[in-house]
Amino acid sequence: MHDLQHPIVIRKSDCRKLKFIATDGKKYATECADVEGLLRIIQAVPSPKAEPLKQWLARVGYERIEETKDPEKAMGGMEICSHVW
Repeated sequence: MHDLQHPIVIRKSDCRKLKFIATDGKKYATECADVEGLLRIIQAVPSPKAEPLKQWLARVGYERIEETKDPEKAMGGMEICSHVW
């Protein structure tokens, strides 16, 4: 349930309306966001159910920053994916 005491504030620039064709063949304006916008929306969700996702995003972000400092860390992760099918 939405907590009116702590509203989620989303900047208009975080979302854009794009027209998509629905199953009825009509075009409808649909709220869309890019990756940065989605991350800002997730960050703004005050629900305890969002915490695991926020923690995962923080961990992945930290790992990415560490990879930029030491590119060999990024290469280490690639060994797992280098299997030839």
